[in-house]
Amino acid sequence: MVDYYLETTSIFSLDLKQETREKYISLWENENYSKTIFDSLGKKIKKLLEEKYLQEFQKSYLHTELSDLEISKNEKFCSLSYFQLGLTFGEKSSGSLNTNIEIKSAVLDPFEFSSQLVNVLIEALDDSFWEGLGTIDMNKLQQSILFKKFLVEVPSLCNIDLNILMGSTSVQKTIFFINIFNTIMVHSLIVNMFPVSQIAYMRFLNQSKYNIGGFNFSLALIKSCIFGLSEPNPEFKFHKLSLPSNLKKLLINNLDPRIHFALISPTQEAPSLKSFTVDGFDQEIIASSTFFLKKYFQINHKKKKITLPFVFENYYHHFGKNHSQILLWVRDFLKFENIFDLYSYRFFFNTQKFVNQIIFPTNHNKNQKMQN
Repeated sequence: MVDYYLETTSIFSLDLKQETREKYISLWENENYSKTIFDSLGKKIKKLLEEKYLQEFQKSYLHTELSDLEISKNEKFCSLSYFQLGLTFGEKSSGSLNTNIEIKSAVLDPFEFSSQLVNVLIEALDDSFWEGLGTIDMNKLQQSILFKKFLVEVPSLCNIDLNILMGSTSVQKTIFFINIFNTIMVHSLIVNMFPVSQIAYMRFLNQSKYNIGGFNFSLALIKSCIFGLSEPNPEFKFHKLSLPSNLKKLLINNLDPRIHFALISPTQEAPSLKSFTVDGFDQEIIASSTFFLKKYFQINHKKKKITLPFVFENYYHHFGKNHSQILLWVRDFLKFENIFDLYSYRFFFNTQKFVNQIIFPTNHNKNQKMQN
């Protein structure tokens, strides 16, 4: 597992450009650069660049992009506590997904803006839906006016005042980061390749990120740090991902289990893509949870068998300590007529299956398949 945030004492800011891997490695051995900066960090990066797993992505033009390394002797350029390694999918990807366009406007209300971004994406997806095949026409989508509008608007996230987010309520932060997580997810799936294994998915979550208020937020950082949804399997846990001390107020301490039914994913059990708003959040999250549970929570009365979505196995403790408590938790969404009859049923869990297309309905209630 690659640590995309490498903690060190001497860090600098990099302006990413495309070069060859051999040149990257030689940079760390150049005596003209400060050994104070490169001795510990350079060895780690050199090792990462030489890892065999990088070869897996040759077909998708994996690039590690570093700058010309204009390093000042002034120590103020070495004051950051984290360095983010720019490992990205795709020929056109460079660092954060939303920093390729210079058109940026001020964002006065980050919560409303995050909802607007999701709505523009939904409109672009709906407009590119190919009725005959039941899929998204990717060429049409990437060339559509709506998607280009989205690409022009999303860089404005760079101008968000993080102090507004840190001073907001837990519900407001939840709304913002659900919208941002889903926006990054869809954006990255459109321009990059689909992960089809757990390992590839972990890399995908690490590499897909937006610059928000001058700080890079990856899907992994939002999921594991902001929401506190660490991977249940120790083999796939995110390591050394954390927020700087001055951004700790962004953390959401009181986990709402319904978040699981709002965060979309490239799996067979994907929640619906919806925009969440401050005024309507409670109704919106109930609607998302109800839709998800009705679609994936299966009861076979003849065989007295209950099959739960894989999220209930991965995060079992979020919903209850036993099967009976899980049934009580979902009762309000599924309106069981006689829940006590279900206590004797056998419980099974679906396995997590990644697909080379993402299937999700949008606010407009269309079942969509997006192929890459």
